[in-house]
Amino acid sequence: MAEAATGVALIIAPLLVVRLLFGAELTGVAIPVARVTGIALIALGVGCWPGSTAFCGMLTYGALVTAYLLYLAFGGEWVGPLLWPAVVLHAVLTLLLARTWFKSQEDKSAWIHSTRRCSHGAVRRPRRVALNEVNAPQERGYNFGRRQL
Repeated sequence: MAEAATGVALIIAPLLVVRLLFGAELTGVAIPVARVTGIALIALGVGCWPGSTAFCGMLTYGALVTAYLLYLAFGGEWVGPLLWPAVVLHAVLTLLLARTWFKSQEDKSAWIHSTRRCSHGAVRRPRRVALNEVNAPQERGYNFGRRQL
């Protein structure tokens, strides 16, 4: 929680936070670097939040840093030769993470919707495959590199 709060403070007022923490002044490119650090701290806070996952933290970081780098790129003051490739790379990684997240949500939804009610009203989940059923081809006489018992 403290990490996320520090991250928000670094995004909103990086000069004040650095002066209070380190007793130094930020100038030039250190301000955008401090804000990216703030984004990373927010993502760390999201990833460590109870009930959340590191994946959520990674997705949060990717989305926020992509948006901030786009803001810097269109602002025009801090545009180096690798800024646009960094924007594209972060955008692609964020889209891949988002696709994975949406896919996992669809899989969870499919699992929930595949439940059926028994005649007495209890929820019956689809049958899970037992470990010995995974090895069924061996029982039929096939040998996939394991000794048959």
